[in-house]
Amino acid sequence: MPNLFHRGAKLPYDHVAAVGLVLVAPALIFLFAMVLKSTFGVSAFADVLDALIAPWPVIGDALISGLILGGPVIAIAGTLLALSQCKQEKTNGHEICAYTFRGTAANYGILAISVILLATFLIYLVAQNSACWSGIRAAC
Repeated sequence: MPNLFHRGAKLPYDHVAAVGLVLVAPALIFLFAMVLKSTFGVSAFADVLDALIAPWPVIGDALISGLILGGPVIAIAGTLLALSQCKQEKTNGHEICAYTFRGTAANYGILAISVILLATFLIYLVAQNSACWSGIRAAC
């Protein structure tokens, strides 16, 4: 097992992927439940989510929104920070910094899933509110 407590230590790549998966999981579950409900009419998963949130209307909504939108953002930032390395050199009076990214397929998969989730939520936001933004009062 690597020593994670010395200066400059980074988590092993598989640990980074596991943390990213935990951060992305609430958004995946939410998206899965909403797609089942709106596309196929299966509301069982959405009803379970509603039942979990119902006892705490204000705190539950804020917490769920933070997990659903914040989880993928934190997963992207954390994965990129953990996988990136910067090598600095001074050549002929110029500072040169070369960035490299090293990781496993799981790390890049978490990045891809996070970006796709955020894009899906953004597309939904735009599609749902475009009529209101274009000036149609009845859609607001």
